[in-house]
Amino acid sequence: MVITNPPYGERIKVEELDELYGMIGERLKHVFSGFNAYILSYRKESFDAIGLKHSRRFFLYNGALECEMREYEIFAGKRREYS
Repeated sequence: MVITNPPYGERIKVEELDELYGMIGERLKHVFSGFNAYILSYRKESFDAIGLKHSRRFFLYNGALECEMREYEIFAGKRREYS
């Protein structure tokens, strides 16, 4: 299991944020096959940049921010080949 609460863009530039979330998705896919990953964020664009399809969503607050935690089942290959 991998659980992460990456930056939301408060302290780093927005153009770097999509690259960060893209790198998280790439690393999960290629290094953490067989794991479940949980990522906390509040920006839909950040989740989109991950490039993986989530299996579940949880709505919660992180301080005053209305956030979402998404679960990803990490597997090798394509989703249609995974069962």
